[in-house]
Amino acid sequence: MPHARVYWNGPGNPLGKLHRAGIREFERHGWTCAPLDADVLPAIWWSSRRAGDFPICGPGPLVRPLPHAYTDVVDDKLLLARLLAASRIDPPSCAGDDLAALDALPGPRVYVKHRRGVKGQSVRPLACDAALRWLSEQSPAQRANFVVQAEVPPALLPDGRRFVLRSHVLVIARARAPSAYVHRDVVVLPHAAPDSDGTQASHVSQAGRGHPPPTLLADLGAEHPAGSAWAQLPSLVYELLRAAAAGLLPPPDAPRDEGSLLYSLLGLDLVVDRSGRLVLLEANSHPAIADGTMAAVPRSVYDNLVGGVLRLLVLPHLEDRAPDASGWERVADGWAG
Repeated sequence: MPHARVYWNGPGNPLGKLHRAGIREFERHGWTCAPLDADVLPAIWWSSRRAGDFPICGPGPLVRPLPHAYTDVVDDKLLLARLLAASRIDPPSCAGDDLAALDALPGPRVYVKHRRGVKGQSVRPLACDAALRWLSEQSPAQRANFVVQAEVPPALLPDGRRFVLRSHVLVIARARAPSAYVHRDVVVLPHAAPDSDGTQASHVSQAGRGHPPPTLLADLGAEHPAGSAWAQLPSLVYELLRAAAAGLLPPPDAPRDEGSLLYSLLGLDLVVDRSGRLVLLEANSHPAIADGTMAAVPRSVYDNLVGGVLRLLVLPHLEDRAPDASGWERVADGWAG
């Protein structure tokens, strides 16, 4: 079956994750809306949690996301915590069924997260003794689905709110020369309530209402609590990918479809601690694009991101043109081993 620059409206839209302006960007490069029964395969499938789980070898788009079985290594919060246990880029963590390790985590508060939770769902900020009590009340099978993160003593905005950073990382999983890039548009997302409130909205970034508008890190001055975050980000991403590479990347000699290219677009959630150190909270291989928890982010951020993926990943592969990495910072080579 031939490949074509197509998408369609309805179930299984290969560009269904994108906002309208993102689809228009594809249309400017020749993509058209095809009927659902069109006898073609899409040239690219934008990564989605509910669809687009293609094998590395078999029928599918030319440019296809890494299969979920590979990206689980970052999506599954418990697997990721285990991989990063020896690093300093994430908070001290333990499995929900390791109650002795939980008791040893630094307090006074921890975050109990479901290993598959998304968009702030199933996140419980609890005092250490309350977390221990809550997990003890769950069955062993239920406890095994949770990870416990020690609280990161946060840097605060001038109005006393916490904030998180959202960064996007493009992994291009070529068999012999994988590469990765960090997008320069890093979003700063303030919490809905000041830290002093002690409510869910003060501790969980997606909780509550009335969030101040997001801003871009590049628009903030060096005096901002996140002022040094960008300088630390590429090395943090390097450490993340180095820890995850064995599970994230298919073996170099694994069979692949001729002409296909595997990739993953990761969304990273990060915080800055009181000392100014950048800390990874979690990663997501199906990050929201201008909707859900990112609905308030300026649309231009996602216009730039979609255009950047097109120019760096998609068009060079389809047209044999030189990649355009403007807007991206390449992660140092060597992380893939």
